[in-house]
Amino acid sequence: MSHQVEASRFLLEHRCGGVVMDIGWGKTAAALDAVLRLMKSKVIRKILLVAPKRVCELTWPLEIAEWRQFQHLRTVFLHGKDKDKLINESAEIYLINPEGLEWLLKSRAIGKIKPDLLLVDESTMFKNTTTKRFKLLKVILKYFKRRWIMTGEPAPKGLLDLFGQVFIIDMGNALGQYVTHYRYKYFQPAGFKGYDWKLQDGADKLIYERLRGVICRPKPDPRLKRPKELLNPIYFNLSDAAYKVYCEIEDEMFSVFKGQEIKVANAAVATQKCRQVTSGALYKSERANNTEWIHIHDDKMEAMEGLIESLQGKPLFLLYEFDHELQRITKKFKNAVVFDGKVRELEAIQRHWNNGEIELLLAQPQSSGRGLNLQKACSHVCWFTLPWDLEIYKQGNGRIARQGAASKFVSIHYLTAKNTVDEYVISVLRRKNRTQDDLKLALQQLHNDRRTKA
Repeated sequence: MSHQVEASRFLLEHRCGGVVMDIGWGKTAAALDAVLRLMKSKVIRKILLVAPKRVCELTWPLEIAEWRQFQHLRTVFLHGKDKDKLINESAEIYLINPEGLEWLLKSRAIGKIKPDLLLVDESTMFKNTTTKRFKLLKVILKYFKRRWIMTGEPAPKGLLDLFGQVFIIDMGNALGQYVTHYRYKYFQPAGFKGYDWKLQDGADKLIYERLRGVICRPKPDPRLKRPKELLNPIYFNLSDAAYKVYCEIEDEMFSVFKGQEIKVANAAVATQKCRQVTSGALYKSERANNTEWIHIHDDKMEAMEGLIESLQGKPLFLLYEFDHELQRITKKFKNAVVFDGKVRELEAIQRHWNNGEIELLLAQPQSSGRGLNLQKACSHVCWFTLPWDLEIYKQGNGRIARQGAASKFVSIHYLTAKNTVDEYVISVLRRKNRTQDDLKLALQQLHNDRRTKA
């Protein structure tokens, strides 16, 4: 399609550049086209591709196998206990997930591979410059004269997310060498004790201009038939007992339910606890390994049951947030199939699902947000509990709402307790989405202006 041709052309013309293309637009094939052309011209021989684990294991190998012109390209995924041996295998594309970067540096594997191009797929993994993964990647940037990034959602939390990704491309040329300078130049402190940042007036346009010729956002091909998303909030009221617990946690950060004391340390924990209450259960503590929870209500479960009954057997892709939700849903719906992120089960589940043989498929969005094509038999997505993160939300919907979908419309249902944090999460996602849409439109206009002048 024309937008894929345009993206490939941009990468060929830029040693260092980025491509922003929505879920289902075919950015992998566009990048492969550019890689193949450079290889045929003997400009490059090998590439190092950094991407999430599932994208490395599934998306790239499957994309290569699907297109005849790419099928001769050999891939090696540097992962697992045998990666020291895998590094010696001959390939054109070496794939690694961010968790493998430390091994890559310690083993001096780059010297063995000698890649000519660094390609970072799903570059929002590196939006936070304080993370270990960003610091490790930053060390290896100097080894590459060609650096490309790709993403569908470049700024899920706002324009602050751009700095780390753009730094991968140009090592500080467009947005500066330091994220602190970037913050103070274009943003100003906001929120509680100034821990949040908001754009200065007119700063967004200045940032967009700095990205001219750095990031490409091609205009979608008219033939691109991505289904329209129909948003459907399903409202319900919490029972009196559940709402009493909710209000006490929100207002007083303390409650007692069925003899169990519920204490909250701060406002951030209170918000998370309130989200748990609206979902139907509370963890007894906020420790990462905590598995004990208190059942509060089934109000949200009953709302979901009503949705399933209304679908009359049509497949439903259900995304959950908390483990106690999974336990309660699978106990209620015995026919539910759970995708737990294990790649060895993916092929069978994906096949049966796309054949219409599964009525209810459950997934945790962090484990299923990328690398899955589930659109062939389903046109309904339901969020049991919405995430705060726009990228997770978009990626979850994008498993169904993508090119090749079963219908022209995909219904996005979200179960929403009235007068609670559930409604606030919806408003936050909408605000983040407006910021992201403005960015994408600006990048597209900048790219079109550049092509017109050329």
